[in-house]
Amino acid sequence: MSENTNPQLQYAPTEDDIRNGISVDVEESTEKWSEFHLQDGTKIRAKIGIVSAVRLKDKYDESGAPIYVFNLAPMINITPEEDLKKQTK
Repeated sequence: MSENTNPQLQYAPTEDDIRNGISVDVEESTEKWSEFHLQDGTKIRAKIGIVSAVRLKDKYDESGAPIYVFNLAPMINITPEEDLKKQTK
């Protein structure tokens, strides 16, 4: 097994760390959609939104950057080919 070289993944925050952390609002967001095309013609668009962010008090990675914990929400849009849709009356 290879050694983890990402310093941000070296610390697993506890519930107390999160509870005592500092809530930081998302001020601006410019997420782009990723698009995927399936073999059956279905188009899937997906992106992740940050619902909330908490900066942990007195917790830093090896480079000195603060450690954050995020609450994320996946957003998915599925557009199937017309022939795959259930016919309605």
